Amino acid sequence: MSYISELRQAVGHRPLVLVGTVLILQRDGEVLFLQRSDNLLWCTPGGMVDPGESVEDAIRRELREETGLSVSDLCLVDVASGPDQHYVYPNGDEVHNVTIVYSGEAAPAEPCELDGESLAARWYPAVEAEFPPLSPPTAALFRRPQVRHALGLSPQGVGAA
Repeated sequence: MSYISELRQAVGHRPLVLVGTVLILQRDGEVLFLQRSDNLLWCTPGGMVDPGESVEDAIRRELREETGLSVSDLCLVDVASGPDQHYVYPNGDEVHNVTIVYSGEAAPAEPCELDGESLAARWYPAVEAEFPPLSPPTAALFRRPQVRHALGLSPQGVGAA
């Protein structure tokens, strides 16, 4: 049983504060997005840090589990928390994430092998207008200045106030 499953057994759907990682994986000017199976929205690869695991090891593990891909060099981009990183999953589980954002380059021709958490993986041009419908926490990350800078996007995004 996974760490989060054990926590959920103890607390049910009540809010958990969790440390997670996401990876903005780029290749040839494109960004990898995964379509979630629970809400059909898109996100970047990532997941929760397990007890005793470094955040760098966690993002490499999550990337490998979710896509079969690997990344060698990681660059710390940002750390996000607060209301934008609060999420209620379709099953009612509630989380407040502290999300550590990394960027990295994918190997040129590695194919994705999905693990079942995602319905699809697709490389999208690093052009905001071409991004798929993003999950709320992912959309919030892509509004953050440090993330926008890492992608070469303008400081003020589409729909920014």
